[in-house]
Amino acid sequence: MRHLFDATGQCYGSRRLRKELAAAGIEIGRYRVRRLMKELQLKPIWKPKFVHTTDSNRVFFVHANRTIKVQTL
Repeated sequence: MRHLFDATGQCYGSRRLRKELAAAGIEIGRYRVRRLMKELQLKPIWKPKFVHTTDSNRVFFVHANRTIKVQTL
């Protein structure tokens, strides 16, 4: 179980880990997986799903908005 947990990037909880074990042919309940994870001190690491890319502390000069007059014919 520890090997499978490490192979999945240490981000699987008891539900996903139980599904992976079932796919490998090991039938085990979710609560048993949860208990074994607690005994083995396996805690999933949450990875950020979204990274903010806007830099609000920029030092570039921001130009003022200008209106353009359009002549009608």
